[in-house]
Amino acid sequence: EYFQINTVNSFCILPLYHVSGLMQFIRCFTTKGKLVITESKKLETSQLPNINPSEFFISLVPTQLERILQNPDLTQWLSRFATVLLGGAPPWDNLLIKARFHQIRLAPTYGMTETASQIATLKPDEFLQGKFNSGKILPHAKIIIDNKSENIKIQSQSLALGYYPHIWENTDNFAVDDIGFLDDQGYLHIVGRNSDKIITGGENVYPIE
Repeated sequence: EYFQINTVNSFCILPLYHVSGLMQFIRCFTTKGKLVITESKKLETSQLPNINPSEFFISLVPTQLERILQNPDLTQWLSRFATVLLGGAPPWDNLLIKARFHQIRLAPTYGMTETASQIATLKPDEFLQGKFNSGKILPHAKIIIDNKSENIKIQSQSLALGYYPHIWENTDNFAVDDIGFLDDQGYLHIVGRNSDKIITGGENVYPIE
């Protein structure tokens, strides 16, 4: 609905046991689209499938994007994709600048496992026009910013029920440790977090642990 398309075709190099990989299958299955699955390492060695990238979405984490952009042939191939969803961890400015320079149709996203992937996405045309943010909220979700702490609270039809085997008491507002704001045009900006959790490669790492 957000991208105003009827069918989603995905080229998946993310593990299907992560929500970022699983949701690619769900999107293709529910819209009767095409799903091509391969390993990230095969892609990095230029083992490319016989597909038309302009008909496909691809989802990457920032580290994968950085590696692809180090290879001129892969960079040219990636620039042909209709949409390159980018999530799993905050991208750094130089990476976004390099992606824009190569005309990568990047769509930076904000989401997490508990929300069944992204709830905010910046559209590729907006990225190429120079916007640096997490985009607008998807139709199935709503974000509330706490006035005092600036913490993000999420309302969504795709929220998890809890952490098995425990069910959350309040499933209407999912409070996260990310800090951000919505600008006057409705774009989400993530400015930090109020915990020491590190996200790397889509994994949560707790220094104390």
